[in-house]
Amino acid sequence: MKNRTIDIVNRAVEIEMEVDSQPLRYPSFIITIEPDTVEVFSPVENDQVIEVPFGTEIILHEKPIGKPPEQYKLTALAEGWNDELEASVLILAQPDPLLEPNERQVQLRELAYEYVSIPVLLTQVLSDKTDIEEVFETQSVNISGSGILVKLAESEERSLVRGEQVTAEFCVEFQEITREFRLVGNVVREFSKSEPEGDFRFVALSFNIPEFDKQDREDLIEFVLDLQIANYTQSRMGG
Repeated sequence: MKNRTIDIVNRAVEIEMEVDSQPLRYPSFIITIEPDTVEVFSPVENDQVIEVPFGTEIILHEKPIGKPPEQYKLTALAEGWNDELEASVLILAQPDPLLEPNERQVQLRELAYEYVSIPVLLTQVLSDKTDIEEVFETQSVNISGSGILVKLAESEERSLVRGEQVTAEFCVEFQEITREFRLVGNVVREFSKSEPEGDFRFVALSFNIPEFDKQDREDLIEFVLDLQIANYTQSRMGG
């Protein structure tokens, strides 16, 4: 696996800004978050980087799954080239809580995720409360370096509840690399949602437990990062 030096956040957002007096939105990702600045991929249209003048007001829109949408008002500082990511980046100023007390700063949270749909087999870990090994055939919604969100049909009679421990088995493929994972995780969130294909129950797992092997974690983070960069590059090219 590659050894990157950047501690990348990678959270999908939309950049809103005025272009010729018209508010427009562009897909992007948050790269890094600091107390005073936020770094994102530069807005791109027709494979051309859009120039963002110093002082331009930027609104970042974020839509976490299972949580209310969020937005942050920031200010453009500078654009530049990131050699490691081989992409143009935009540096934004975080709001100053003393001067702008009503504006929320972008905060670090769990490792960012990327949308990917792959089969995931969940098996309940036997415990004092669970003496039957239930198995769930699910589909991933997104994966991060610290967990996974899966969905199963709402009609599924069995259920997984918060705090329950399960084993997640799945295989990721990127370019010429195939990696199988068998990870133990805890159920941290469960909710229902209707989609065009039907009603589904969503289950979020966290792998941040003692059983999470360091190499597994590094490989999972690497996979998510590579996938996000590839998807971002494809979106820039209109693919």
